[in-house]
Amino acid sequence: RARVPKAFLDAYRAVAGDCGEREQAALDLFLIEKAAYEIGYEAANRPTWLRVPMAGLNALADRLLDGAKRG
Repeated sequence: RARVPKAFLDAYRAVAGDCGEREQAALDLFLIEKAAYEIGYEAANRPTWLRVPMAGLNALADRLLDGAKRG
């Protein structure tokens, strides 16, 4: 799990080039999009698993909001 963001950005850079400071913002956007998709999927198909993507989105939101407070 810890290697996925680096692998994603390496592949993204291979196609789009180096995005500099925008890389983390792009990764965060894709993570939000993926979490939203997973929330919808689990709600429709496995509601008992809904807590898993909700926890991921909550952790992401906490990190982003904490960074916004500091920045």
